Amino acid sequence: VGEPCANLYSSARVLTKGNEFELAIWDWARNFFGLFDQLFFLFSELLLLFALLLGVTAVKVYRAHIWCGRLGCCLGLLVR
Repeated sequence: VGEPCANLYSSARVLTKGNEFELAIWDWARNFFGLFDQLFFLFSELLLLFALLLGVTAVKVYRAHIWCGRLGCCLGLLVR
Protein backbone atom coordinates (compact mmCIF):
# COMPACT_ATOMS: atom_id res chain seq x y z
CA VAL A 1 0.00 0.00 0.00
CA GLY A 2 1.31 3.46 -0.84
CA GLU A 3 2.73 5.63 1.92
CA PRO A 4 -0.19 8.15 2.02
CA CYS A 5 -2.64 5.33 2.70
CA ALA A 6 -0.53 3.35 5.17
CA ASN A 7 -1.52 5.41 8.22
CA LEU A 8 -5.20 5.32 7.28
CA TYR A 9 -5.14 1.55 6.93
CA SER A 10 -3.34 1.05 10.23
CA SER A 11 -5.78 3.38 12.01
CA ALA A 12 -8.61 1.07 10.93
CA ARG A 13 -7.30 -1.52 13.37
CA VAL A 14 -7.82 0.96 16.18
CA LEU A 15 -11.30 1.87 14.93
CA THR A 16 -12.46 -1.76 14.85
CA LYS A 17 -11.37 -2.19 18.50
CA GLY A 18 -10.08 -5.70 17.95
CA ASN A 19 -13.26 -7.19 16.45
CA GLU A 20 -11.85 -10.18 14.51
CA PHE A 21 -14.59 -10.24 11.87
CA GLU A 22 -14.20 -6.53 11.11
CA LEU A 23 -10.42 -6.90 11.04
CA ALA A 24 -10.69 -9.74 8.53
CA ILE A 25 -12.94 -7.68 6.27
CA TRP A 26 -10.65 -4.68 6.61
CA ASP A 27 -7.56 -6.77 5.79
CA TRP A 28 -9.24 -8.13 2.66
CA ALA A 29 -10.27 -4.62 1.59
CA ARG A 30 -6.79 -3.27 2.33
CA ASN A 31 -5.22 -5.90 0.10
CA PHE A 32 -7.81 -5.45 -2.66
CA PHE A 33 -7.66 -1.66 -2.76
CA GLY A 34 -3.91 -1.74 -2.15
CA LEU A 35 -3.75 -3.31 -5.61
CA PHE A 36 -5.59 -0.26 -6.99
CA ASP A 37 -3.14 1.96 -5.14
CA GLN A 38 -0.22 0.20 -6.85
CA LEU A 39 -1.90 0.28 -10.27
CA PHE A 40 -2.52 4.01 -10.02
CA PHE A 41 1.09 4.50 -8.95
CA LEU A 42 2.21 2.60 -12.05
CA PHE A 43 -0.19 4.63 -14.18
CA SER A 44 1.17 7.87 -12.75
CA GLU A 45 4.73 6.75 -13.54
CA LEU A 46 3.74 6.02 -17.14
CA LEU A 47 1.93 9.35 -17.32
CA LEU A 48 5.08 11.06 -16.06
CA LEU A 49 7.20 9.41 -18.75
CA PHE A 50 4.67 10.15 -21.50
CA ALA A 51 4.35 13.80 -20.44
CA LEU A 52 8.10 14.25 -20.38
CA LEU A 53 8.33 12.78 -23.86
CA LEU A 54 5.76 15.32 -25.03
CA GLY A 55 7.70 18.15 -23.44
CA VAL A 56 5.07 19.13 -20.86
CA THR A 57 6.35 21.47 -18.14
CA ALA A 58 7.63 19.85 -14.95
CA VAL A 59 4.99 21.52 -12.76
CA LYS A 60 2.11 20.04 -14.77
CA VAL A 61 3.74 16.62 -14.72
CA TYR A 62 4.22 16.78 -10.95
CA ARG A 63 0.59 17.80 -10.38
CA ALA A 64 -0.65 14.92 -12.54
CA HIS A 65 1.63 12.53 -10.66
CA ILE A 66 0.25 13.66 -7.28
CA TRP A 67 -3.35 13.54 -8.57
CA CYS A 68 -3.01 9.91 -9.66
CA GLY A 69 -1.54 8.95 -6.30
CA ARG A 70 -4.41 10.61 -4.46
CA LEU A 71 -6.98 8.92 -6.67
CA GLY A 72 -5.54 5.52 -5.80
CA CYS A 73 -5.67 6.41 -2.11
CA CYS A 74 -9.26 7.64 -2.37
CA LEU A 75 -10.33 4.34 -3.92
CA GLY A 76 -8.91 2.63 -0.87
CA LEU A 77 -10.96 4.90 1.39
CA LEU A 78 -14.22 3.86 -0.32
CA VAL A 79 -14.12 0.77 1.89
CA ARG A 80 -14.92 2.90 4.89
